[in-house]
Amino acid sequence: MVADAGLFYPKTPERALIGIVARRLQLKLRGTDFTPCDAKDMPSRQRFSGSQRKTSGLSKRRCALRVDTSWSAGGGLTMTDVIRGNYYFSRQIDRGAQTR
Repeated sequence: MVADAGLFYPKTPERALIGIVARRLQLKLRGTDFTPCDAKDMPSRQRFSGSQRKTSGLSKRRCALRVDTSWSAGGGLTMTDVIRGNYYFSRQIDRGAQTR
């Protein structure tokens, strides 16, 4: 599920911890301001293929998919792997702030 959304899975807890610290620092510097948008403002639903993952620009729908996937992965992993679960929660906050 994580790979299908184009998200990175940290192979070790140390890499996950580095990712958490980096995201938290990035959020501290950038801030958490965001502009909420309604689902009707998103492009129509479409299936994402591997070829679309290689494009440089991401659609709002694709970004929303990554936010939702990060949240789901964080919730699922927190019960068994706290570090990686928190890594995905940090990614969710970061991706959500980028989806403007």
